[in-house]
Amino acid sequence: MMVECFLSKPANKVLAPDSGYNCSSDADSTGGPGIENLALIVSVYAMNADWPWDLCICLNERCCSKETSVLSSNIKVSNLPFPAALGPFLSIRVRWPLYYFYIMIAPSEPIQPSNSAAALTQFIPGVDFQEAFNEKVIMIVGGANGIGASLVQLCCQSGAYVCIGDVDTIRGEALNKKCREKWPVYWDPALPPKPPRTSFFTVDVTNYQTVISLFDRAFQTYKRIDHVVVTAGSMDAGNNWFDQKLSLQSVREPPSTKDIDVNLVGSLYVTRVASVYLRHNRGPGVDRSILLFSCAAGFKETPGVSIYQASKHGVQGLMRSLRPYFPSPYKHNLRINTICPWMTETRTTLTKKVQDRWTKEGLPVSTPQEVALISAGVLSNNSLNGTSMYVEGGRAWEIEANIDRLEPEWLGEEASKTLALGQKVLNDAWGS
Repeated sequence: MMVECFLSKPANKVLAPDSGYNCSSDADSTGGPGIENLALIVSVYAMNADWPWDLCICLNERCCSKETSVLSSNIKVSNLPFPAALGPFLSIRVRWPLYYFYIMIAPSEPIQPSNSAAALTQFIPGVDFQEAFNEKVIMIVGGANGIGASLVQLCCQSGAYVCIGDVDTIRGEALNKKCREKWPVYWDPALPPKPPRTSFFTVDVTNYQTVISLFDRAFQTYKRIDHVVVTAGSMDAGNNWFDQKLSLQSVREPPSTKDIDVNLVGSLYVTRVASVYLRHNRGPGVDRSILLFSCAAGFKETPGVSIYQASKHGVQGLMRSLRPYFPSPYKHNLRINTICPWMTETRTTLTKKVQDRWTKEGLPVSTPQEVALISAGVLSNNSLNGTSMYVEGGRAWEIEANIDRLEPEWLGEEASKTLALGQKVLNDAWGS
C-alpha cells in the first residue's frame, strides 16, 4: 500500500486515501492478514502553536481525528510501503524540520504470532519529553552536526539544559547561539540566575584530557549532569586495512586508526569519565544514564569497512559489559543503552554507486530528526537498561531481548545452560 496526501490550510476536510481527496493511491488488498480489521492511533510527538487543524485519515470507514498545531501551512503526508511480510502495519508521517507527527495504523485485534513466546521488540517513544527533560542537564558529545544536533534541539525544546561537545567549533558555536536565542531561559529576578540553555565546548574524544575538560566545564556551568550521549563518530570508507591490492611494500605503511580512535576509544573515554561525574550532585531517586551510538554494523557484517565495523562491535560490547554492572545501587546506579541506526541522511561517506542502488531498491533511510526522537525516547524511559535500538526508516526495534531469548535455539539448550552458569560465576566474581 502506498498513499500520498497533501494537506493545506485550512484543513477542514477529511483525508481519506480511498476517496481521492488530494490523494494518490496504489493501495490494494494484499497488505497482509487481518487488513480489514484496522484501527487508527494518532500520537502527537511535537507541537508548536501556529494554526490549528484537524487531521483525519480513514481506512475502511474507520477514522481518527486529532486537533493539534503545526509550523507550516503546506505539509506533505506520506507513508512507507506496506510489506505483507510485516503484517498489517502502516506508518504515515507529517514532517517538517525537527517536528513531526506519527500516525500508526495498527490491528484493532492482536494477531497471534507463529511463536507465541515471541517478544514484542518494536520501540515507540513517548509523545512528550517535557516531564522527563525539563530542567535536566544533558551532555551530547558530537552534538554539532547531524543526529547529535537534532537531539540537542529536541532536548532544548523539551526544557533541558544541553552541553554540546564537538571538535567542529564553527558549527558547534552556531548551534549554541541558535538554541540560546530560540529557547531562552527565564527565572524569577528574586532568585539566583539560571545557567544558559546551551553551552558549547570544543572536545576531541580521542584526547582523554579534553574529555576531562569537557566534563569539568559542564560541571562548573550546570553543577551536575543527568544524561550523557555519545554521537561522535567516524567512518573512513576508503580506509580498507585488508585491501587485496596491498603489496609487500605498501603493507609496511601503518594504516589509519581514526575509526577505532573516535568510535571506540572515544566512547570508552567518555563513558569512563561520565560514570564518575554522573554520580555526583544527585538527589535520591534521580535517573541518570549514558547513551552510546553503535550502528547496524555493530551486529551485522558490512564488507569493506572492517575497522569501522570492529569499532561499532566494540561499542556494543562495551554496553553489554556494563549493563549488569552500572545499574547496581551499590555501585554507579546508572543506565546504559545503545542506538544502532541503519542508513541515515547524514551518511555522506557512501559512494554514489551505493546511494543509487539504495534508492533504486526503495530501501528505508532515517532522517537525523527521526533517530534523535528514538534517542530521546530511550533517554526519557528510566526502565530501559542494556537495550540496543536498531533504527530503520524512522522506526526502531530492540534487539538485545531477542538475542538472549533465542540463545538456546542458536547455541543449543545444553550449551546455553552451561554458558549461563559460567557467566553467573564470572559476574559474581568480577562484578563485586
